Amino acid sequence: MCEIRAYQVWGDMTADKSSDAYPVKDLCNDCASSYEIVSEESSMGNICEDCGCEYSDDNEELENRKNEIEEEIENLENALLDLKQELNEINEQLDS
Repeated sequence: MCEIRAYQVWGDMTADKSSDAYPVKDLCNDCASSYEIVSEESSMGNICEDCGCEYSDDNEELENRKNEIEEEIENLENALLDLKQELNEINEQLDS
C-alpha cells in the first residue's frame, strides 16, 4: 500500500522564493525518507511526486467485501426461512 502525505522539505536554499527554498511535496513513506523534512502538511493529492505510486485505501476494499458478505448472509437467511416454511407445509401434509 502506498500512503501519501504532504511534507514541507528543504529545497533550494539560494532561491528567492520561500516556496522554492521549502517546497511542499506529496510523497510516499519510502520517498520521504530521502528528504530532510521540515514539517508534515495536509496532503494535496494521491500520487507521490517522486516515484508516482498512487494512494490505495485497503479500508475501502474491506468495506466493499463486508457489504458483499452481509448481502450473502441476508440471502441465505431468506432462503433458510423459505425452506423452513416448506418443511412446515410438508409436515402438516404428513400429519393429515
